[in-house]
Amino acid sequence: MKTITLKLHETQDAELERAAKSEQVSKSELIRRSVAEYLQKKPTSRSAKKKPSLHDKLKKYIPRTGTGIKDLSSNPKYLEGFGAD
Repeated sequence: MKTITLKLHETQDAELERAAKSEQVSKSELIRRSVAEYLQKKPTSRSAKKKPSLHDKLKKYIPRTGTGIKDLSSNPKYLEGFGAD
């Protein structure tokens, strides 16, 4: 079994101690159970599907201008005259 060092605030340690005594297990066992429960609930990157953004959902309705410019801010020549005094 791998050993991991964990720093807790004194209040957290006291609560952990009480919970471990209540469950009649060691603090380490209680932490292992908590981590296992967390990992079971957390979706893995392979199974988690990225939610589409609003732009992704609506891009079929956005007309194409045909300029080929995706982001005007990426080319300084398109910003000439803006913000200058």
